[in-house]
Amino acid sequence: MSVIDRYYPSDIQNIWSDYHKYKVWLDIEVTVCKVRGELGQIPPADLRIILNSADFDLDRIKEIEAEVHHDVIAFLSSVAEKVGPPSRHIHYGLTSSDILDTANAILLKQSLKLILDGLDKLIAEVKKKALAYKHTPMMGRTHGVHAEPITVGIKFLSFFEQLNRSRHKLLTALDDISYGKLSGPVGVYGVINPDVEIKALNLLGLKPEPVATQIVPRDRHLSVVMSLSYTAAALERIALQIRLLQRTEIGEFAEPFRKGQKGSSAMPHKRNPIICERICGLARIFRGHLVEAMENVSLWDERDISHSSVERILFPQSTSILLYLIRLSEQVIKDMEINLTSIKQNIKLSNHRYLSGPLLLNLCSRGMERDNAYRLVQQIAMQAQQQQTSFAQAAKENKAVRSILNNGDIEKLTADDEIKKYVEIIFNRVLTKEEDDVFSK
Repeated sequence: MSVIDRYYPSDIQNIWSDYHKYKVWLDIEVTVCKVRGELGQIPPADLRIILNSADFDLDRIKEIEAEVHHDVIAFLSSVAEKVGPPSRHIHYGLTSSDILDTANAILLKQSLKLILDGLDKLIAEVKKKALAYKHTPMMGRTHGVHAEPITVGIKFLSFFEQLNRSRHKLLTALDDISYGKLSGPVGVYGVINPDVEIKALNLLGLKPEPVATQIVPRDRHLSVVMSLSYTAAALERIALQIRLLQRTEIGEFAEPFRKGQKGSSAMPHKRNPIICERICGLARIFRGHLVEAMENVSLWDERDISHSSVERILFPQSTSILLYLIRLSEQVIKDMEINLTSIKQNIKLSNHRYLSGPLLLNLCSRGMERDNAYRLVQQIAMQAQQQQTSFAQAAKENKAVRSILNNGDIEKLTADDEIKKYVEIIFNRVLTKEEDDVFSK
């Protein structure tokens, strides 16, 4: 097993296998022959032989390629050995990039469909968590410091919405890459008829590239890699948040820890967030993939071959790792632990200091100049923090505050209903939009 195999799900590994790649190449060549046969460009007897005999031998391809140093020629030679004289009709009017780029479109489409299927399952699990904890208060943090309460459901709803944006970008990329090219050298139909291209690509589930050169323009492939990278970043954000909230002193979230699992070779008490760390680590690879895909866009004249070696690594690796990360993330979300006791305790740690913002605005609304109100509330908050006393109680005891607000005004700020006030509006906004998106599709 190679280093990368552990991150290659078997179903997507099959897509990028040599056998499947050559099978797709053969399907393209045979489809072109079928169309040409329908147009009377290949004698029926020859076409029957091609349809019945066209095949390849993996070992033979490797053997021929070792001599000719050209994989498409090696493939065609292997096919010709199977077909015999009628093989003269195969690859007629085409160039290597016609087969390679059309095949890459098919392989990327197959990979993206697996990725989208996996993403849909992950999105469903995130939505379940968002709805289950819609009204469960937790402390919101900015700069790693307690800010104001949110709800656990809102946090997951944010993940849900970002993953849906990722899904939209993947669907756009799926459309962007659904273009092939069967227009021959430099894309000007020197020998092959444009009608052959249109009909053959339609049978293959693709559209003809409107203006091809020797290749399909690489901005299409960049769109795919960008969508994969965007999705990886969304997964990284979720994993990082779980890692942060699993820290000992916080203990609100925790990734699954399986029976028999061990955390450290030296410290048996450790329960490390290794799955989420793996997700964050592998997500970094996509930043490099973006650079590679961008540099492949600009090639010499009608093409050079500098993009080819990059793409042989880039396409299988990026699609495989992302599918692996999506499925890993699904299991994390599905089986993660949410510690409600720690969540409640952490809210109490602030002793209501998170009410500083609402108190500030209440004082301003009653006529106090904002800067004076800010300095007053800040003084009360800092004093409460130093003395480890209740911010709400300190506010009640402050003469300047008491001259403007009564105890009931301050107590109203601490009510749970204030925290949950607009949760339904936020949820309805997101989930109604989701229903509209489904309906529009």
